[in-house]
Amino acid sequence: FKQLKTLQKRISNFPDEKSLIKTNRIFIREGKMNLNKQPYYALLFSDCIIVTTELQSKRFSTSNKKLQFQEWFDFGSDVEIFNYPDSKMTPNAFSIRGSSFSCNCSTDNAQEKVYWLTALEKARSYNQQE
Repeated sequence: FKQLKTLQKRISNFPDEKSLIKTNRIFIREGKMNLNKQPYYALLFSDCIIVTTELQSKRFSTSNKKLQFQEWFDFGSDVEIFNYPDSKMTPNAFSIRGSSFSCNCSTDNAQEKVYWLTALEKARSYNQQE
């Protein structure tokens, strides 16, 4: 729970009706990701994805990076992940689709794409076990 509390404190404008503190919620990954061609900073958990923007500050390391809440997507067993072949128009692209959301995503490089796809599959596998 301590890690989840620390993450939630880093996010400004976090909705009062939401909480990262939840039994069985597992933090999987955080990092930069482009959603619908806009740069964001995403936090992936076993049951949700939180989309934020980075607040500019040279004082904070990655682990203390200050973030501003943008969107919360529930990540259930219905989520599908589509890996697209690279092209000049859409390098490092993939999409995430659930019953209540759909995002076209991309990363800055192929390695980050692999990291995100692996993490997303891990989150999906948690939901299929329940």
